[in-house]
Amino acid sequence: MAKKKKKRKEYRQVPVDKIKPGPLRHKKGLSPLLERIARAIYEKVGHFVYPSFEQWEIGFMRDMHPWREILIWEAIARTHDLYLAKHPDADMQQPVGNIVSISLGHVSEKETEAEKELRILFSDAWSKRWTALIAEPFEFPDGNAIVLQYEDIVDEWDGSIHPNLRRQLDPRPILGQADIILGQDIKTEEFFCLFGKDRLEDDGIPAGLKTLVVSLDPKNEKTQELAKVCAVVKAIKGHHDCG
Repeated sequence: MAKKKKKRKEYRQVPVDKIKPGPLRHKKGLSPLLERIARAIYEKVGHFVYPSFEQWEIGFMRDMHPWREILIWEAIARTHDLYLAKHPDADMQQPVGNIVSISLGHVSEKETEAEKELRILFSDAWSKRWTALIAEPFEFPDGNAIVLQYEDIVDEWDGSIHPNLRRQLDPRPILGQADIILGQDIKTEEFFCLFGKDRLEDDGIPAGLKTLVVSLDPKNEKTQELAKVCAVVKAIKGHHDCG
């Protein structure tokens, strides 16, 4: 049987004046904890990007997962602090643009020594991005899901499958508190239920339920990520709802 040819992606140019901001996905605003973290980041680096915190906050309210974006900015702010600690006479605003570019995965063709240093500092800051959340009692955001990566959940360094405790954020309290755990395919961005299927409703997740999203590659037969995540969910929750 002949394989179907994949449909070729089509790209088209869009005039700049036709580009519009995305919709407000979180009209009620950020949760108290997220807002507190966002304000702290704004005081450090956000004010170089937006003239007011309200404009800064709206950007996060447009994101599907505000947690994910705020943690990226937490790493950017941490990198900025580390750089200024080593270079107290440096322009405070100038490094911000370079750090943002690095956070997006951009690499300059002719990278300067300062950019190389910022890249190393960002790598260190990225590994500590959860510090803002674990410095106080863990809190699920109101109306928002917490998003973790496969590597945050599963540790198999010794050949066995169990929660990854070598990452900075211990996944056990999050898995334990979650009312609903969803998987999200990293390639298609489609969601599927890992736990809490009986609590889901036809129109989505009922208000007030604590939701965890795990980004993974469920169809990768080599890494078996779906089976391993389900094993950890079962170990913590007692069962899973994988197919």
